[in-house]
Amino acid sequence: AIDLIDKYSDEADPFMIQLNFHGPHFPNIVPEPYFSLYDPATIEPWPNFDDSLAGKPAVQSIKKRHWQTDVMNWSDWQPLVSAYFGEVTLIDAQVGRVLNHLDATRLAENTLVIWTTDHGDTMGAHGICNKDYTMYEEIYRVPLIMRWPGIIPENARSNHFVHHFLDLCATIVEVAGGDTGAQTHGRSLMPVFAGKVGDDWPQEAYCEFHGSHMGLYSMRLLRDRRYSYVYHPNDIDEFYDHESDPHQLRNLAEDPGAAGAALKDMKRRMVLWMAATDDHIHNEWTALWLTGDADLAKQAPGRRNKNW
Repeated sequence: AIDLIDKYSDEADPFMIQLNFHGPHFPNIVPEPYFSLYDPATIEPWPNFDDSLAGKPAVQSIKKRHWQTDVMNWSDWQPLVSAYFGEVTLIDAQVGRVLNHLDATRLAENTLVIWTTDHGDTMGAHGICNKDYTMYEEIYRVPLIMRWPGIIPENARSNHFVHHFLDLCATIVEVAGGDTGAQTHGRSLMPVFAGKVGDDWPQEAYCEFHGSHMGLYSMRLLRDRRYSYVYHPNDIDEFYDHESDPHQLRNLAEDPGAAGAALKDMKRRMVLWMAATDDHIHNEWTALWLTGDADLAKQAPGRRNKNW
């Protein structure tokens, strides 16, 4: 990346460099001194490490068996987490080299830096390995740090929902002087930088999972300020209250008394979102099952209309 900066900074045109790291991601093969930076014995267990997964979709327990983490104690996880932390620090150090080079070449003042990742990792949270077949905060709430002197105020923080790559794509296209038109569901973050976010900015985030190397599996997540709802087409759903249960230990989806009207509202919003994005699992049966609304079911693809 540093070599590319030197190569393109002499040209008149703007340039973009995307620097990707494999990690932090297992198997977390980390060189010294980073491998030994963190003493495994000092790493405390995550607050949700001992999650029994009772009352949760069966796929979570099955994945623990697939990865053989169902027989692992926290002492088994500690050296893995230590190596993970070491790789995080290794990557931080390398990114620091790039940022220092931008400073040295006087490009920092005219460069938008975006620091993020494609997904998180449970790394033992809920006793689970990796990121597949679950939609917990550890996986879907990912870091996003951005720097653009003169455009993004220094030390500013934003609590607006970002649809990650969708919104980053729209942002980069606008910065480059392009027009996304109707080609993306995302929206540029430029209004966020300027502190001029309109009332139409999303108050929630929607996420999709379609399966991985272990096979097809559909899940959908709706996360707002307080709750998260996960729709499982072929298992029980998940519903968490992040105010009373920040570590997502208690699934309220099967407890109407505890979930209240919020769960019903989120199911309806989920159906409306699936309809708006032409989700392939949106159909009359999904709409009726989640909302009980016959009119929404009639509007969805299915045998009751010609949209199938």
